[in-house]
Parts: sequence; C-alpha cells; structure tokens
Amino acid sequence: MNHQEPPTPFGRADDWTRCAPGTLSQFVRRQRRERRRKTVRRVVLPTLLVGCLGLGVWAQTDPNAPTPCPFGVMDCGEIQAQLPQYVRGDLEPETQDAFQRHIEQCPACSAKMRELENPQSPVAAAGTSTKPNVVAQHPGSRWPLS
Repeated sequence: MNHQEPPTPFGRADDWTRCAPGTLSQFVRRQRRERRRKTVRRVVLPTLLVGCLGLGVWAQTDPNAPTPCPFGVMDCGEIQAQLPQYVRGDLEPETQDAFQRHIEQCPACSAKMRELENPQSPVAAAGTSTKPNVVAQHPGSRWPLS
C-alpha cells in the first residue's frame, strides 16, 4: 500500500518553508496587542464613560437641596432649617401656622420635630449650647447684644 498524506487547506505538508526565528513570536505579540485594543474599546471605554457620566450626575446633585414635599406652602428643607426656632416659639404667627400644618401632614418633618423635642436626643443636645454668651456679659463690647 502506498501511504499518501491527506490534503490540507494550505497545501501539502512538504510545501511549507521554515519561518525566520522570531516570526511566530512577533505574530503572537501582534495578535495579543490587537486583542487588548479590542477589549479596551469594547469593555473599558464604555465602563469609563458610564462612570464619568455617573460622577457628573452625582456631582451636580446638591445634598443640601430642599426635599420636595407636597405638604403645605413650605417645603421640608425650610421646615427642618427652622425647627429649632419653631420649638422655642420664635417664629411669627403665620409662619408658626404654616409649620404646624406641614408637620401634621409630613411624616419626615414630624419625626425630626419629635427628635428635637426629646431632651435625650443628640439633635436636641446639639441645638442647645451650654457655653455662656461672652459678648452679652461684657456691656462695653462693640458687638451687638443678641
């Protein structure tokens, strides 16, 4: 029997010529570099883009912006900023009424109010100062007395 090699898509096996040393390693390096570039284009760049957009949106949100609230004329930010004055009774009567209406309807603001009225709460302790008013104790001071 005569043994014949099966045909290959590239021709016969004895038609091949030897490559110069380093040719295959250069080819492999080039292929890996191209694969890395494609991965960066496909995965890393979109991830960075989404991250940058997310940071941009996050940076534009103001953490101190008043919370939109459908209760009454005043919003929650205004209410919570003036809660200590409300508890002390330092507000004008019409503002006091608006506060009362808002706090009766808004669960978040009423919770803050209860927390401020509770003498053991850290919020109430932070609102009261035990430091003496040094300016008020010195009548010759040029600072206005409060």
